[in-house]
Amino acid sequence: ANPEFLFYIRASNDEAMSLKPARAEYEYYIYDASATADVTAMSAPSGRTLTIAPNPARQSFGLVNCPVPSRIWVRDVQGRLIKEETWNGEAIDLVGWERGLYMVSTEDGLTARLVVQ
Repeated sequence: ANPEFLFYIRASNDEAMSLKPARAEYEYYIYDASATADVTAMSAPSGRTLTIAPNPARQSFGLVNCPVPSRIWVRDVQGRLIKEETWNGEAIDLVGWERGLYMVSTEDGLTARLVVQ
């Protein structure tokens, strides 16, 4: 089995955030053989949405509409796994994280963008 997933991200000026150039198509890979999420399920079928607050974040962030406890994964824009943990409802510390765009996913199939400043 191929251990990578391929995503296409289409960005415009408002959505591009830190992507350069502002108008382009980017390939987004997840290089993690243990990644088993259905890549077509970017939003949960229940209609629930995951919210990150504050977002953009500087020191820490929390999750809204996420049951406690929940397994979460944070990946950078290159698809590298930055953090994997069981979220217990407390703020997640960003000390030592680089500025940029991250994707936060939950075991329920919810996904949200996090901007770290």
